[in-house]
Amino acid sequence: MKKSRSEYFVALALVFFMVCIAVAFLYGFLTGTDKVEAKYKTLLAERSDPLNQTGAYDQASLSSYYHLAYLPYEDFRKVWFENTNTLETADSGKETSSLVQEIRKQATSSFDRIHEGTMPEHSPLLVDAHNHLLKSMKLFDQELAKFEADAKTLDGSKLAAALNKSAGLKEAMRFALQAQEEYFAAILQWNNKAPDGTKNAELLKEKDLSLKNWELLKLNQKNMYLARTATEAPLFSNYAPQDLTAQIDALIATGQRDKLKLKSVQDAVDVLLATDAVREGDFSRLKAKRYPNETMPLIPFFN
Repeated sequence: MKKSRSEYFVALALVFFMVCIAVAFLYGFLTGTDKVEAKYKTLLAERSDPLNQTGAYDQASLSSYYHLAYLPYEDFRKVWFENTNTLETADSGKETSSLVQEIRKQATSSFDRIHEGTMPEHSPLLVDAHNHLLKSMKLFDQELAKFEADAKTLDGSKLAAALNKSAGLKEAMRFALQAQEEYFAAILQWNNKAPDGTKNAELLKEKDLSLKNWELLKLNQKNMYLARTATEAPLFSNYAPQDLTAQIDALIATGQRDKLKLKSVQDAVDVLLATDAVREGDFSRLKAKRYPNETMPLIPFFN
């Protein structure tokens, strides 16, 4: 039986109505999913934030990590920077090959030494830092192996450029920086037990900390802030966060902040990096003058 125009209209209206419902449902579902995913990512980021983790951190555990994990890593870092700097001017395949092999040999040695140690389960930040250093040294070893053949034929500057571009080596550095941040977060947890240890702790959450607020922080808080900055940059360097802290405080104390019109911690970091002003051992050199009343754990790099 032939349908009337009104019946066709009703049928089309019904189809259109059903399509609208389906679209509305799909939009609502996708919007809801996006919100859930965003909330989940936020919660996951908060859970993985070293500043949000708790645990037991005493002198013994901090010192244990230093000797069992940090020292082997520091030995590798020293060889890495010494050899990659030499690599820039190496003019023979034999020399470049030897330099790469030496770095890789140290990565293997440091991995083995770190692997021998264990961190207490009640100190999760140290457990995580230990595991990240192991991943870092293993990845350095594996990635450097890929360059050994090229090292025999490329001149030093070209090989150095290739190392700088390596995604695998950048990932190895990222693991090392993550371990560094977790170690300084553990030191901060220890610091929090001291009188007024948590004072101004909320400033550590600021993405662009002003130098005015920087001056309100204690030494261990400053070091933690810079360890996080290094991870986010990323900044893989041959000096420790406390060395950079000492130089920023020196900029302020000597009036260079006002002279250079520096407003934020990042401004100060940019100037110091641009002028290559930070050196390993700067903290030890300036410690007696700048930090006579600061609370520090008994770890060799603070002495």
